[in-house]
Amino acid sequence: MRVFQAAAQGRGNWVRESEHIVLRLVSMAFSVAAAYQIRWFFEPLDTGDPIHYILWWIVSAGFGLLGFYLSRGIAHRLMQNESIWAYAPIFVLMEFFEILCNYAKAVAAVWAGSVAWVMHAPPGQQGLMTVLTYVGWSILPLVSPMMAVADMDVTRRRNGEIAAQQQRQAVGPGQQRPWQGQPQARQAVGPAQGQPPVANGRGPLPRPGQGQPQAQAVGVNGANPPQGISH
Repeated sequence: MRVFQAAAQGRGNWVRESEHIVLRLVSMAFSVAAAYQIRWFFEPLDTGDPIHYILWWIVSAGFGLLGFYLSRGIAHRLMQNESIWAYAPIFVLMEFFEILCNYAKAVAAVWAGSVAWVMHAPPGQQGLMTVLTYVGWSILPLVSPMMAVADMDVTRRRNGEIAAQQQRQAVGPGQQRPWQGQPQARQAVGPAQGQPPVANGRGPLPRPGQGQPQAQAVGVNGANPPQGISH
């Protein structure tokens, strides 16, 4: 209800707000239908034992649940440019089995004479209608993986929008971003104007035409030595 309330309040388009949950619900419905067809396929194996009856229902439910999550896991990994080879074999095997179950159900229904559009088709089109009916019922399990791709695309877009909104809220409208306003490192420059150059950090260099400063001898107690006595 929050989705439709938010759309009604003008915070977004109702299709964009509700497509995520609708895609998941419809895809789950297709997975349940595929599980039911698998249960019908195993029905001849029921031997009157109640354990077998419950066991095949559990297997069918496991196929439907596995198809729902596995298709979304593969779609998410494809969008993240990750490897899917560890999941592809079981996904292909599961889809093949679901297509086989739907094809078997279509064959049984057509040859039992319970498909009205095949029986009432013109004589020259009954063969074509039979093939199209087989194909149409057989490809129903492929709808769930296609919807899984759309579901993961909506999830990725929504996660990106939420992350961008959180970043805008953290930065604020009048604040500087972390990479702005930082002082740039000053480059090494020469000595300031009017300062004598320094030689190896020991002191100022003598100017041209000026000799080296003479070191004065220092006495023991820091006093200057007495000048020589003239005779």
